Amino acid sequence: MRKMAEKEIRDFVEEWAWGTIIAVDGDKPYAIEVSYGSDGKYIYFGSRPNGKMAKCIRENQNIIFKVCDADKFYLTWRAISVFGKAERLTKREDILYGMKMIAEKLIFTTKRTSRTEEQLQAIGEMLAANPEAGGPLRIAIENFSGVTSP
Repeated sequence: MRKMAEKEIRDFVEEWAWGTIIAVDGDKPYAIEVSYGSDGKYIYFGSRPNGKMAKCIRENQNIIFKVCDADKFYLTWRAISVFGKAERLTKREDILYGMKMIAEKLIFTTKRTSRTEEQLQAIGEMLAANPEAGGPLRIAIENFSGVTSP
């Protein structure tokens, strides 16, 4: 195992499109997998509005955002963790910007989403109409660590 350099961690965040939010539900950990986007300063993601993760984050904003990759036999692997507070996006322009970051990653980088940019924009408009529901989030890419196979 080898610690990853900051540039490797930041490059991995930009390269990958799927991560795990780990939060606290009372006294137990709770995690969900999400697609995400990034602008280099923040990771943008979301949870189902009014869902369990949204409830957890309303009660405790401390989270870990985890991104992992491994081959089938675990010969090569890498994993990063971003530690911080989930910031709920409540301003329309922040919500739409976060959706744009996710759309850019899913549509233009991976070309593997069944949704169009317009559909993701419409979802952003729906979320912006009810920001207190708690769906769109971001975490600053400031406190992080990463490890990789040698």
